[in-house]
Amino acid sequence: MANTPNRRSMLSGCALAALALVAPLAQAQSAWPAKPVKIVVPYGPGGAVDVVTRKMAQKLTEQTGQSFFVENKAGATGTIGASQVAKAEADGYTLMANDTTFSLLPHIFRKLPFDAAVDLVPVGAFVFAPMGLAVNAQSPFRTLADLVAEARRQPNKITYGTGGFMLLNTGSMPVANGGKLLTTIAYGVEGRVDYAIEGTLFVAGAAITWLRDKLGIITHASQTAAMAASLPDNGGVYLVPAFVGLGAPHWQAEARGLITGMTLDSGAAHIVRAALEAIAYQTADLVTAMMAQGAEPLRELRIDGGMASNDWFCQFLADVLDIAVLRPPHLETTALGAAMLAGHQCGAWPSLFSDAAAGAAARFAPRMAASERRRLRTGWHEAICRTLPMHGGASHQSR
Repeated sequence: MANTPNRRSMLSGCALAALALVAPLAQAQSAWPAKPVKIVVPYGPGGAVDVVTRKMAQKLTEQTGQSFFVENKAGATGTIGASQVAKAEADGYTLMANDTTFSLLPHIFRKLPFDAAVDLVPVGAFVFAPMGLAVNAQSPFRTLADLVAEARRQPNKITYGTGGFMLLNTGSMPVANGGKLLTTIAYGVEGRVDYAIEGTLFVAGAAITWLRDKLGIITHASQTAAMAASLPDNGGVYLVPAFVGLGAPHWQAEARGLITGMTLDSGAAHIVRAALEAIAYQTADLVTAMMAQGAEPLRELRIDGGMASNDWFCQFLADVLDIAVLRPPHLETTALGAAMLAGHQCGAWPSLFSDAAAGAAARFAPRMAASERRRLRTGWHEAICRTLPMHGGASHQSR
């Protein structure tokens, strides 16, 4: 592909970016940089933003003789890292590297802990790169029509990444959000617009990252399934991952995380299991809110994203929701859908509504007793109440 950047062109781009970045800052402070400069990447290590920023930091270090270093502050779709930069001293020694995701934050979160237009100032762009898409050869999706037909067959999905984002397609008419969920556009194509109601979890996969990077009780996310399965139950331990407040349906920015129910018998496995369970309980709260808003009861829930690879989590989610959970062969269907819509728009897929194969999905059927489900969700709601300001304005969902 002639337009695909290779390693040499990427490095050259980083070198030019380094010059472009230094110039305005140097004009502002003639002695800058007089000490090491931190560049915050609000995502985990290894991603595109992280890799390119590290290359740029290397070039900046070489050109200025001063150290430029990268610090990863992942969580809440970049909000955690951006908050740190917004609160840093305005001396040019704490910078942030981000991508276009940052512009979406005001549309994802009702209230951000910073005002991007006031607290942050753009210095410049440092990389422009064409994007390509490849899918697993076993993926059932080959056309945009495949994806849309499957979405219409079961018009609900939740993506578990750093946070969690659940969408329920409501068809051609928008549904009033009722203050707990967001009304959004699912997609618009060929003159038709479908709407959706959306719920956002501020922390999902970020909780697992926290277990690894801050507590050090796991070295890889794949260990969590076996650790959770090693226990007969949760031992009464609940973790509320309100590290940046609580998202839908509670919308409590002041809430903070906690672990409750620990005894001398509690260990690392209990904390790991509590983190996984918390994401399932939060999802159940979203589903309850959607039902209260007039949505039809779900028969099954489709999930994707990194956490969907965890079999124990998928089974527990099915148990807590009391419906089947379906995991597609391709875990990144959000990115796939966006790319396929773009492909359709430019003519790569001329027909949107052709027949489509649904494809095989892993199915997790509920097998938990109703009494156990009620007991667990009661314990979760009690833990949620403890995180809310003054233990008062609880907006937790009915059991």
